[in-house]
Amino acid sequence: MTGPPKAGRREHRGEPDAWRIPTWNGRPRIQKPPLFVWLNLLAWRGLSPETAKVEDLAARARWLAAGLSLICVASVFAIGLVLAGPDLALIASLATGLSAGFIRQGRYASYDTHLMAWVTLAVAGAVWASCWTENGQALRRPAGWAIAGFGLLAAIYTKGPLAFALVAPAWTVAAWLLSSNRARDFVAMLAAAVFNVAALGFWFFIARRIAPN
Repeated sequence: MTGPPKAGRREHRGEPDAWRIPTWNGRPRIQKPPLFVWLNLLAWRGLSPETAKVEDLAARARWLAAGLSLICVASVFAIGLVLAGPDLALIASLATGLSAGFIRQGRYASYDTHLMAWVTLAVAGAVWASCWTENGQALRRPAGWAIAGFGLLAAIYTKGPLAFALVAPAWTVAAWLLSSNRARDFVAMLAAAVFNVAALGFWFFIARRIAPN
């Protein structure tokens, strides 16, 4: 929890660049993208950096992690709903949310907890889009890929290119096995990937401009 509190303190002391470039021990940290820090800064709003207790910072960061864990459970439910119906979707989400490993991980205000939520959301969106049919569901495919793209963007802005390695195989399997129009879904998948690469590159470009050294 050392890095984000320092970023929060710098932001409150009149250094607006902390919102764009998180700091670690007083130095710009550009090795990892900023979403994890941004979300924690939002969770800590209203706390004074001079008087806030570490316990309060940790508690809010853990509540944030718990909320993101619920996104993961909801995404598992959505995947199950599309693939197997409501009964198995409920069983899958309960099995996920009540497992000891998931509960333990969900308490940690860590990069991995945030990454887990966004990657699962990205996969859920791709599964939802790939199972689209022509029967009165014209918005399902674009809505699904929009959710998938947002999930990937959030995952990339949390942990960088690692998100691609986690999401791309699941997207490929979903488009290949589930889609009634593979070509269209692969084009959508490629467009989402290109957009996210550009978005990540844009942040690193800005980061290098602000902190060239």
